[in-house]
Amino acid sequence: MPLAAYSRPFFAIGLLLGPLSLAGCYSPEGDTLEEDTADEELVATAGSRPLMSYEEFRKTLIWVPSEGVWVAEGDIPLRGEERIRQFYETHYTASGALTVYRLVSSDNIWSRANRLNLTYCVSASAFGTKYSAVVDAMNQAAAAWENAANVRFVHVVAEDSNCTNLNNNVKFNVTSPAPAGFHGWAMAPSTARSDNQLRLTWQAAWDTDTRALLGVVMHELGHTLGFDHEHINVPGSPCEDAASTSRQVTDYDSLSVMHYRHCQGSTNTTGAYFLSQRDIEGAQALYEAPTNVADTTISGTLYARKRSDGDIYKKSGSTWTKVSGPVQAFLTIGTTLYALGSSFGNVLKYSGSGTTWTTIGGSANQIFVCENALCATNSDGDVYKYSDSTNTWSNIAGPGASFESTAGSGPLYALSVDQGEVWRRLSGTWTNVGGAFADLFGAGSSMYGLTRDRQTLKKYSGSGTTWTTVGGAGRQWQGQSNGAFYALTPDAGAVYRYDGTGTSWSYVGGASARLYGTHDLYATEVNAEDIWVYDPGTNSWSYVGKP
Repeated sequence: MPLAAYSRPFFAIGLLLGPLSLAGCYSPEGDTLEEDTADEELVATAGSRPLMSYEEFRKTLIWVPSEGVWVAEGDIPLRGEERIRQFYETHYTASGALTVYRLVSSDNIWSRANRLNLTYCVSASAFGTKYSAVVDAMNQAAAAWENAANVRFVHVVAEDSNCTNLNNNVKFNVTSPAPAGFHGWAMAPSTARSDNQLRLTWQAAWDTDTRALLGVVMHELGHTLGFDHEHINVPGSPCEDAASTSRQVTDYDSLSVMHYRHCQGSTNTTGAYFLSQRDIEGAQALYEAPTNVADTTISGTLYARKRSDGDIYKKSGSTWTKVSGPVQAFLTIGTTLYALGSSFGNVLKYSGSGTTWTTIGGSANQIFVCENALCATNSDGDVYKYSDSTNTWSNIAGPGASFESTAGSGPLYALSVDQGEVWRRLSGTWTNVGGAFADLFGAGSSMYGLTRDRQTLKKYSGSGTTWTTVGGAGRQWQGQSNGAFYALTPDAGAVYRYDGTGTSWSYVGGASARLYGTHDLYATEVNAEDIWVYDPGTNSWSYVGKP
């Protein structure tokens, strides 16, 4: 399988992935010492029960169909994967889960009230002539995490002239230098504002290698989201931290953006750090996927996530009706809504009314659209495609950095695990169609790729390995089933539409938090949940509402 860069045994499964174990994620940062401090508040408590893996614990549970619950230890009912994981982490592990910092017995991550408004300033005086380069690196690193998980970083430019750790108008400040011996330095979410800083010491190599700077900032932003170093999980390595109380979210990830490249175990030979497949999946397990709005392609039904509690709602006329509690991800294919239960839960299909869902697959790491069908990955990163007519899953690929599909039953594209190659699947066969990219975006029958330095957008010619430059840097891109392709500027200040030829783009809207939709284009407001829909015929926006 061209995407399978790891030599791991094939893990056969029946109806998609049964309950899979959690274990670690995330790859490195800047080859010399670059950062981080362990928050002294991060401690964990060990239960009195024997330690066992999540997979081992899951096998001890008994299913009681009449009650719809799993039973642990003979008499403790547990409803749903999220509750099962909570019970396991509380009673059967020493630290309780990418790799994430722990705060007593909880993951040290941002609350729902804060995760979509992670404000920061960049010190103009501290960086001097490098200020613009740091601002750009922060925008692009933030975009990488925002395209992976349901988080949003906000640069408050007005605070840049007073960007110190005493400025309470932002959640953290970006300044220089880092402590001696470090290239970068960042803190976990629970850190007091007076200590919560992202600090960089400019390296001469960053003058010419923008990927190196970008990689370091991506790594540091990982820490601000609560992610620990991945290399601490390599037994016997000089970089191992056997006493760490951090929790592994996915299986160990030798490519993770949180894994130092010079530490034992790293398989990253690309020259810079990037978000791996497991980085994306682990981040979504903790913060959910950035799919807050989804529309159907025929009936025009709209689904949206409520920001305050994560519940999913359906819009009927002017009324929003709850259809589900929080889920890791949800998406539409045709008129059908699918979801992935919270924190690597089961794969679900919505009945179309009320709050009734059908389980169509076991525990999965992520879900996405492929070849006009639903696809999911297991803990090994292997890709499985769902057949709605037969209610079965079939393996179609090994691991990849990311996956993207064109409209309808068009081909599936995938980045290799090191982001070095693009592969296209046609009639069941994978073919190499080009070189290195950081992300892929589908729009109608077209496929676009963002270069690894996140500065150039290219469009695939449709044959061979030729990609043509069509644009520059952006915060986010959103493709439509009809081929329309939109971009949010790096500072999220404006929305543009690609004109289809050359490098010409047309302005269609102002500042937006994020773009959504496969049939119509939707945007959410910068400081609210409010949803707007774009009408390309009149080049205007109409207010939709919010759940």
